[in-house]
Amino acid sequence: GAGRGGGGGARGARGALLAALAACLALLGAPRGAGARRTEVSIAKDDRYVILLTKPFGFGRAGQMEVVLGGAPGVFLREGAQAADRRRMGLFLAAAEAEPQIQQDLDAGSCALDSENIDLMFTLDEVNGTDSAFVYRNELSEGSGGLYSVYFANCEAQALVSLDAVVSLWNSDGKGGRDFLSEGEQALPSLYLVFFLAFAAAGGYWAFLVLKKHKATAHRIHQVMIVLVAFKALTLLSQCLMYHYIRATGSPDGWNVAYYCFTFVRGVMFFAVVVLIGTGWSYMKPFLNDQEKRLLYIVLPLQVLSNMAYILTDDRSPAQRAWFTWNDIFTVVDIACCCAVLFPLVWSIKRLKENAQVDGKAAQSMAKMKLFKDFYVMVISYIYFTRIIEKLLRFVLPYEHSWLCDASGELATLAFYILTGMKVRPPSPKTAAPSPGLAP
Repeated sequence: GAGRGGGGGARGARGALLAALAACLALLGAPRGAGARRTEVSIAKDDRYVILLTKPFGFGRAGQMEVVLGGAPGVFLREGAQAADRRRMGLFLAAAEAEPQIQQDLDAGSCALDSENIDLMFTLDEVNGTDSAFVYRNELSEGSGGLYSVYFANCEAQALVSLDAVVSLWNSDGKGGRDFLSEGEQALPSLYLVFFLAFAAAGGYWAFLVLKKHKATAHRIHQVMIVLVAFKALTLLSQCLMYHYIRATGSPDGWNVAYYCFTFVRGVMFFAVVVLIGTGWSYMKPFLNDQEKRLLYIVLPLQVLSNMAYILTDDRSPAQRAWFTWNDIFTVVDIACCCAVLFPLVWSIKRLKENAQVDGKAAQSMAKMKLFKDFYVMVISYIYFTRIIEKLLRFVLPYEHSWLCDASGELATLAFYILTGMKVRPPSPKTAAPSPGLAP
């Protein structure tokens, strides 16, 4: 039967999976901090005018902050430049709604530290000559909660700055302790636990169908789908534990490493499964043709690159020079992969339409074609929702309700997995006529 052949597609997927694991292991030693709410910042001889140090953080009614500098910042002058005024260099806090006005001030040539739309934290003049760690602590005034980011400004054009800092942002947990989760993220540990249980239950039922109840009619693609759901569930479990520890300590306590590894493998496998289903591998034919193999060999390495870009942006401070570049790479490559996985479905629909006209099996070919068309619509809808609608929701919803975006994305993913399983599930051995998409 078709389930016994088709090593080419499996070998390609295994090769990409090994590459993903190798890249994941190579990234474990990368400096971390942005994934927590204690952001480690390291700037070396930087001449940028304004530097974003932290990602936006949602403060509640009792938000607090702390900045620890590891010694005196270094100020280096260009050749022939006059002494720099350290009062023109410093850190400031800015609300998200004030950022457009701040940008206008910068475009007009003003110093960011002179803007009326910022909250100045401290200037380098205050830490000049300090050999030991300099600690700045403050809290938001009552009723001034909102979405804030921490920036560094250098208004001395002839000066380059080096500094190492740890920026901590937190809210009150209502019991006198610290809650390092941003407003809008506080529901995430429970949310990810609920979806972990949902995916684990769905995966367990799918494994029961494939490995026991319908074992005689199951194909290799069904077994690969078990692994995919397992890694998706592990991703959600690691996210749950990661946010739990961030809430308590400000650090993911190593669970971000597990999350990135599981995300790495799950991302590669997800696109591999969609491509293989789109080609009909194992459940319609035992092999991939050269065109389909080439697509698989393009999409999977692109997914490795996309996941690397995601890790480098999610786990590091945006103060890194290459942070925005990697963020753009992730977006572009992810969209490219989403578009590429549609080609096998188009090819399969076209091939079935041609076969219906020549092989005398029009009814069977039309039934298979309907399966591929339905799956094509499902993939398009899933991509549109998770890549566009979810981001629009994050943009329009108040920051306090940002968890709804995560919930909608996971709900869409769960629905997509379940509907895909219903479309390509192995037929019952007792069924006289197999499912049109699963004819051996």
